[in-house]
Amino acid sequence: MQRAIRILAVVLIVQIGAALALAWRGAGLSAAQPDAALIGADLKEIDRLRIDGPAGGDKPQAASVELVKRDGKWLLPGYFDAPADAAKVDDLLKRLAGAKRGLPVATSASALARFRVADQEYERRIVAARGETTLATVFLGTSSGVRKAHARTAQDQAVYAIELAAYEVRTAPADWLDQSLLMRDAAALAEIAVAAAGKPTLTLRRAQRKEGDQTSSTWEAESGQSVDQAKASALADAIVNLKVDAVLGKEPKPEWRLDQPDLRLTLKDTQGKTSQWSISKAKSGDIHVLKASDQSWYLEIKSWNARPLLEAAVPDKLLAAAAAKS
Repeated sequence: MQRAIRILAVVLIVQIGAALALAWRGAGLSAAQPDAALIGADLKEIDRLRIDGPAGGDKPQAASVELVKRDGKWLLPGYFDAPADAAKVDDLLKRLAGAKRGLPVATSASALARFRVADQEYERRIVAARGETTLATVFLGTSSGVRKAHARTAQDQAVYAIELAAYEVRTAPADWLDQSLLMRDAAALAEIAVAAAGKPTLTLRRAQRKEGDQTSSTWEAESGQSVDQAKASALADAIVNLKVDAVLGKEPKPEWRLDQPDLRLTLKDTQGKTSQWSISKAKSGDIHVLKASDQSWYLEIKSWNARPLLEAAVPDKLLAAAAAKS
């Protein structure tokens, strides 16, 4: 009987110890408030972002992109100082600022590598800074669900699950480019001169017509020929909505063939400001290259994005007489 009592006492002590250990561990894991922000710093103050990854393990050498805010505008200094898409940057900062800690997924050093949020092994590392002062460093790792990832900050040893997937945070500069840098106000486009290869230049001017209380705009040819209004409008729409896919640099290359462009457009707005576009099909790749006289960059336009503009900018098709014959 005494032996049984001793055995039961030992079992009870072990159970009490285990319960205390679990309670201590649980207290440690839940020390942070579940609704506490992952990042304590105010991200509205930052003017510099760096995104690296992936890195460590069998991953290739980490790619990276840097974004810098100058005079209120986000730029890509390592990408010919091209303008960044402010909406994309703001969306990333908003999602980071709104990320909550929740309950930790793990706290051990081995877990950091397993979830790929270690200092040298991660899917993404996001560094937010103001000037030379780093305000926050966030590591994004493996997926924890749809559009979610395991994450931690540089100050933490705990791993959390937040609503921001690593694949959503791109490291290619072109993914952050402001694709609308050529776009303009459609109503401000007053004149289009179309010079296609081997064709005489056709100049279209927007004219205002008033019928009763209604004012409408039409396109008129400088030559006096009748203009197909639907096709002229399609050309104007293709111009003002043209998206840029990438920046190729600030110096021309022979393979871009811009010395003999397929198309030249001279655009004038209602303020008299003029811009000339030269567009050519590159010798290799399914791309067109565009140089605008009021931009310092040579721009890449994927052929499927350039097609609506090229198909609309055919002088013969823009004339109503030609449309009637077809």
